[in-house]
Amino acid sequence: MKKRKYLISLFLLGCMASITSQNIRTYEVFNMRKLDALLKLNESQKQKINLVFEKRKKDFLTTEDWYERRDINGVCFTEILVELSKEQTNLLISQFLPKQSNNKPYYSLIDKFPKSYQPVLINKLKELEDKEGYLAARYVFDPYTMQEKAAPLIQERYKILKEEQIPLNKAIEVSMKKSNCLNTESSLISLLKEYEFYVQLDQFEAGDRDHLENIVSSEGFLILEEQLSRCVAENSLKYLGNYYVGQDSITQTIVFENIYTSFLLDYQKAANDNKSMDITMFSFKPFVVAKEVLENRKSELLALSKKNEEQRFFKNAEKIGIPYEKAKKVFDLISQRDAEIKAYQKFQMKKATEYSLSVIGDSQVKTPYQVRLGYAKDLAGILTLKEYETLLLHNFNKSASSKTKEQIINFLGDQNLEEQQKNKLTRLVYDYNLERDVTKSYYSYDRTLQQQKLGAVTYRFEKKLANMAKEMDIQIGGNKAVDNNTFLWN
Repeated sequence: MKKRKYLISLFLLGCMASITSQNIRTYEVFNMRKLDALLKLNESQKQKINLVFEKRKKDFLTTEDWYERRDINGVCFTEILVELSKEQTNLLISQFLPKQSNNKPYYSLIDKFPKSYQPVLINKLKELEDKEGYLAARYVFDPYTMQEKAAPLIQERYKILKEEQIPLNKAIEVSMKKSNCLNTESSLISLLKEYEFYVQLDQFEAGDRDHLENIVSSEGFLILEEQLSRCVAENSLKYLGNYYVGQDSITQTIVFENIYTSFLLDYQKAANDNKSMDITMFSFKPFVVAKEVLENRKSELLALSKKNEEQRFFKNAEKIGIPYEKAKKVFDLISQRDAEIKAYQKFQMKKATEYSLSVIGDSQVKTPYQVRLGYAKDLAGILTLKEYETLLLHNFNKSASSKTKEQIINFLGDQNLEEQQKNKLTRLVYDYNLERDVTKSYYSYDRTLQQQKLGAVTYRFEKKLANMAKEMDIQIGGNKAVDNNTFLWN
């Protein structure tokens, strides 16, 4: 069976070879037997063409120059065509049409275009190529005339190629510009070049849109978008200054990811809209994104800080034995105080912005003094003085310590005490300052009551201080006189 197929193949090849052998070769056009076999000439045509052959033979005897004989052949060939019908002429000329070739000079330009577009471009040039091929066959013995008549076709072809190169050059420019971002991966660069070429076309054919959709929907294009976004985002970081450099590592990561996402959305939108991927860090302002991130981050940290502060407050209240209900009232009161002070600050900013001496609703906005006065009175109605001191002790420690250090220096002057005695004196003064500050704050809603309570605190302290000074055999105030007004709260 295989042998039979092999013999049949040989037979078909032989038939094809015999058919091909019937085709006339270039100089066989001057052979009557060959010409007649191809064109099936009538008697009148044979007689006239024989006269042409005889004239050619005589003219050949007058010269041996190759170029002159070529010209004689050209004249003779033209005279033969005159005697043929249109069908015979076309058949004869078809014998000399150039074979299809990919080695034509302008094919090197076509190779630079995306492979998917090359058939489209070749089809655009096909009509010109067919005309040029016809001229090459028609003037097979007259190359000068052929070149002269083909020159406009060649110019038209290169005009088309030049116009087609405009989107190609733009695509090459963008792909080269982005090559570093793509780590010089040839597959991604080629993909970008192909995409850029199609989006640069002035007119879209149905096939062009199909190619674009295939490119954008490919897995490689998603990698392309991600790599471009990451690269441009990284390049923008050095321009952000303290919006990036001065932040902690977590914030830096959030800033970068948000900028990266913004670029990725831009690239994806460009792909959806069939726009160029030539997006730079200046196509939008990364610092706007960074600023927004920092503002959100600040709000998050502030909220977290408030939450932690709230947890510490209630934990401390529970620790010192204040019931949750009472602690909740205090916490709400503190929050209300802070909100009212903030409202006043906003009100003041609004007045400054509007350059207004009178703003509607200003009577509804409390001053900080009014807010603190109401806060102190409401707080005193919830907590006892001792509960107030225990719960809010951390608010007064620093101030009491600072005052104590200064007062100890003034009390002792150049007098020396043993370490134990100095610590005992320091503790007495610190307790006094702490009690005075707490008392002043707690009774701040009533000036008269406040002064009475402060007077009592000072009286008790001066008695204890005098006794301690006598016990330690020191003079309080050093070389300075100390009277009854030394510790009064003025």
